[in-house]
Amino acid sequence: MTASAGAWYRVGKVNVTNDNQSVVGVDTNWQNDVTAIAVGDIFTLDAKTWYEVVAVNSDTSITLDREYEGNTQNSANYAIVRNTSGTILTRVAGQIAVQFNQKQLFLDELRKWLNSDNATEELTDSHGVKKTLKTPAQMVRDHDNKL
Repeated sequence: MTASAGAWYRVGKVNVTNDNQSVVGVDTNWQNDVTAIAVGDIFTLDAKTWYEVVAVNSDTSITLDREYEGNTQNSANYAIVRNTSGTILTRVAGQIAVQFNQKQLFLDELRKWLNSDNATEELTDSHGVKKTLKTPAQMVRDHDNKL
């Protein structure tokens, strides 16, 4: 499930522990959602006590600015309010940078594959899955051996 582009993010549930800054998400997608959570966003369980998100560690892990003050809870409803003051352009720029970086990595792999004298090289597809492919040089050798 992906989040809407609204100001509130409520996908999944969370596990929180009293006196601990770490929040564990259950069925969350904090890093890789279209509208990913960012440092500076605001986390709450009760709409009374607010915490700043100081790290987005993974799709299922964030760190708060201070220790959680409430009771330990599992599978709790939560909300993260996106701090949009000056961060929208930063988020868009960050997402563009990630895309450019992924494309550059693919181009580097492709260049290596095209110019390699090895029999095979690894290429990473758009889902991050590595595939071992026969190189053009090996294809030429295979063709020459059949003649």
